[in-house]
Amino acid sequence: CWISVEERLPENDVNVLVYAIGNNENSCIAMTSYTHNMHGLHIEGWYSPWQYFFHEHKITHWMPLPEPPKEPEA
Repeated sequence: CWISVEERLPENDVNVLVYAIGNNENSCIAMTSYTHNMHGLHIEGWYSPWQYFFHEHKITHWMPLPEPPKEPEA
């Protein structure tokens, strides 16, 4: 279930899926994390998933990662 970034943000440094929308209404989904603290050169905010998004994309929603697939038992 998608959670609005205006409603709440994820826990610190936990990988989540994010949904972003661009200026021309194109959207993307990627995995990244959010930091609430200063870590060296990192400031509060999303770690840049810009290998997937263009810089004009704005992250609007996030959701926890799903459980990984289970390996079949032999």
